[in-house]
Amino acid sequence: MIRPPLPLLERLPYRTRKPDNRPKRVQALTIAVALRCSEGFVLCADTQMSHGTPEEYGSFAHYDRKVFGTQGRNFAAGLCAAGDGVLIKPFATAFLGRLQRREDDEDRERETNPNYEQELADDYARGSRTWAGDNLAALRGELEDTKARIDHAPDLTMIVGVVGGSGHFQLLRAEGLMVCPAGPVEILGIGETSLVRFLTDSLYREDLTMRQAVALGVFVVAAAKKYCPQYCGGDTHAHKLLVNGHRWEAVKSETVGWIEEMFDTEGPTHLRKLLDRAATIR
Repeated sequence: MIRPPLPLLERLPYRTRKPDNRPKRVQALTIAVALRCSEGFVLCADTQMSHGTPEEYGSFAHYDRKVFGTQGRNFAAGLCAAGDGVLIKPFATAFLGRLQRREDDEDRERETNPNYEQELADDYARGSRTWAGDNLAALRGELEDTKARIDHAPDLTMIVGVVGGSGHFQLLRAEGLMVCPAGPVEILGIGETSLVRFLTDSLYREDLTMRQAVALGVFVVAAAKKYCPQYCGGDTHAHKLLVNGHRWEAVKSETVGWIEEMFDTEGPTHLRKLLDRAATIR
């Protein structure tokens, strides 16, 4: 005789659920994108922050900046981040300050050591030191310092771009304590969706001009804000990191607004024309 299954309450012992009194964290559940173009990099991100744990998406908190940058005498750098919203600004300030102090230290070394330039050239020739390696070490060092300060690996995912003299440029991606070279298109947060991937796969190419890359970055963020409002929203901050002259520049908010409006009003028209053309195929 086959015994019928026990009722659910008999099979699973009842356990009272303890109230969760842990403080709610501010999470940057972001859409952020970095694009390599012919003139440097574009970094774009939304501004929406959320309260709660990663399992409680959509609990809106406030708007705040997720993109930061600086410009020195012979370099410029930008950073956009997702994750622990409390850590983003302090980490960005500390890391960009580290790059600035490094340049200041090098300037002082040039003034006191007449052989500094030759010693630097020899290090580069031997491969014991590289411009890209110095940036990588700076980012790893700041991550380790942050870990020591907060007593755990930082809950941050970041894209970092650096440009320097002699046409140097570098894009890095960091997740927790792991740092690696980034590709020409890098997306953080809710950007890991088929919608955003479709846009970047369809429209991105490495010979984009800076203005084209800005337009694509704004378009990607606008699409994510429209169709995933529980994860991202607010204003879009777009910045340019230019190799020529190693400059860090913000795109005007008016320009961002015009691009968003153009794609919102004209994008469906172009898709409908494509649909009409496809309908003629027999």
